[in-house]
Parts: sequence; C-alpha cells; structure tokens
Amino acid sequence: MLFDARNIHESPAHPKNEALIDTETLNYVDKKVRRRQRRLLGAQAALLTLTTAISAYWIDVEDNQERQASSEAVVSVHEAPLDPENDSSAIVFFNGFGTYDADSIADTFGPGLKQTIDGESWSISYGNAPLNSARLAEKIELMAEERNIDTIDIVGYSAGGVIGIDTAAELSDNPNLTIRSITTVSTPDGIDGLRPHQRKELEFADTLGSIPGAKYSTAVRFAGEVYFMRDRYDSGNPVERIHDFGKTALFASENLQRPKFPGTWLLVDQALAIAEADIASNLELIRENYKTTKPNPTLMYIGTAEPGRDYMVNNEQSSQNICTYARANAMPCSIHDVPGAIHTMPEKTPEEYTQTFIAAADDLTTGIESAQLRYSSDTFYSQTNRSFRTQLNQAVPLED
Repeated sequence: MLFDARNIHESPAHPKNEALIDTETLNYVDKKVRRRQRRLLGAQAALLTLTTAISAYWIDVEDNQERQASSEAVVSVHEAPLDPENDSSAIVFFNGFGTYDADSIADTFGPGLKQTIDGESWSISYGNAPLNSARLAEKIELMAEERNIDTIDIVGYSAGGVIGIDTAAELSDNPNLTIRSITTVSTPDGIDGLRPHQRKELEFADTLGSIPGAKYSTAVRFAGEVYFMRDRYDSGNPVERIHDFGKTALFASENLQRPKFPGTWLLVDQALAIAEADIASNLELIRENYKTTKPNPTLMYIGTAEPGRDYMVNNEQSSQNICTYARANAMPCSIHDVPGAIHTMPEKTPEEYTQTFIAAADDLTTGIESAQLRYSSDTFYSQTNRSFRTQLNQAVPLED
C-alpha cells in the first residue's frame, strides 16, 4: 500500500497533543478550584474575625451594663462648715459633662462661696448609675434628714447646673427643706446655650444612644475620647500629627482604666440632660411649690471674662436667659464673670473664682434678704387679707 500524506491531516489528533490538552485543562481546573478554596478560606477567616469581634463587642457591652446596674449615685459630705454653728445648711455641688463626681469643684468654689453661704459641702457622685434627678433628690433628702439639715444651696458647674436645677425642682415639694440659693457656673441654657461646634459634639454623643449597644461600648467610648481631644493632634506636619495622635490615643486608653471614669452611658445621660433642659419650667415649678410657704431661692450666674473665654458655653446668652427666667418667677438673679477662667479646667483658676465669689457676696446676700422680705410681706398681706375677710363675714353674715 502506497503512503498517502493526506491521511496524516485527515487522521484523528495525535495522542501526544491530546495529553497536552488534557494537562492544560486539568491545571486550569485545579487553579480555579484552589482560587475558590482560597476565597472560601478568606471568607471563613473574615467571618470568624467578624464573629469574634461582634462577640467581644457584646461581652464588653454586657459587662458595662452590669457595671451600670450595680452602680449607685452617692451624696457625700466633702467638707465641714467654716463656722460650726452653720451646721443646719449644706451646699450641694453638681459637676458637669464627662465627670464622675463633684469633689474638684467643691474644692475650687467652696472657699469663696462659704464666706457668704456657709454650711457643709456635699459632693454628688453620679457613680455611673443612670442619671435620674428624682433619685438624686431622694439621696439629698435622706442625707438632710440624717444630718438635721433644713437649708440647701445648689451649685452646678456646666451641665451640672442643668442637673442641679432639675434636682432643685424635685426637692421643692419637700416641706422640711428650703432651697436658699442656686448658683450656676458656665451653665448652658439647653443645647441653644452651647457654642456651634459644641452643639455638633453634643449631637454626636446623643447619636450614640441610637446605635445598638454603643452606649455601653468601651471601644466606642475610646473612639469618642480620641475624637473629642482632636485639638491635640490637628496641627503640625504629618509626622507630628501621627505622633500626637498616638499620644492622645494612649492618654484616652489610660483614662478608660481609671475606676472613677464615667461610662459612655453616663455621658449620653449628661448630654441628654443638656439637650432636654427646660430651666424656665423648673424655676416656675419651684415658685409654685414655694408660693406662700417659703422664700424663693436666689440665683447667681458665674461666667468667664478676659483673658479667658468659654469656648463651650455661650455665657452671654445663657446668663441673660437664665436670669430672665428667674426674675419672671420673682427670684433675684445676678451675673458675675471670672477673669481668665477655662471651661474644662476650673481648677486652674481657683483664686480667681474665690475672689469673684467674694465680690458677688453683696448681691447674693441682698438677693436672699429681698426674697425673705418679699415672702414675709406676701405672707403678712395674705394673713391680713384672710383675717379681714373673716371679720367681714362675721360682721355681715352671708344670707342663705
């Protein structure tokens, strides 16, 4: 048989070529399978990481919820009166946003204030418990009963002024206690009494309450702390900023380890106290409860003056508003400013606060005396009017 070259081209594929094709196909399939396996392993690892993170998040949230549930607000005697004879009155101090207790402001404001309204100094410790003015009032009432206190002076710093007035309104229906004065120091008249930038920060803190569990998350609190301290790392070249950011993060982390550091839940409560403040209504309630029974309290607003500036609270607006509410409710009110005061660090200017409180003594004393005089006059008029009506009815009996 003769060899026909055409048969080569018409014959089936060479076995060697078939083997090459099969190997390429297998390699392609194998690579595809391995890629799919890698993706699956990556997805499993990501899912495991996410699950672990979520689990850690909720464990932390539950731990902090338990911490809140076991916490209790406390009223403690911080200092004795200057004069032992003034042991029937107490000055109750409330600190502001981001604070745990009022020890520091009692030390800063007490020396000046007690020269006018002497008495025991009491410090309110929020104790990471839910912020509840009615409960704080109960604590004050129990302490007053135990220590035979019948006169209370309220002093609130920043948001503590809002909380203090809320608590004063709760106390105003207690027949055994008289609120003699209310002093607010750099206190905002609600959210509108803040500077524009701080309104945004308050809204940020308030937003935490709407995120599931975030109110109790240490990680969220850490992020918030770093955010609120951004002025520490927002200037300089990139290297300096990274360095300053690291220092700030370390500082925030150390803060979170402190036993008396307020939980995020307390911060949210304090932010809500400012956002929901209604100082006018609270002062009106006090006036109604004191009507014909006690002298109205005297108010005093302490702000800042040059070379200081309150970059958080609009002192000018808030002081005018609060005093307007007070005077509308027949409560004397005066405004005084502390030179060089710094909102976040009142302890930096203790001498200036002392001198301001001493300078304000005449206004505070005059206000208390005028409130007492007004009460005595109203009481005398009311009693005289009742007596006159009784005599008139007896002289001219009403016809049946």
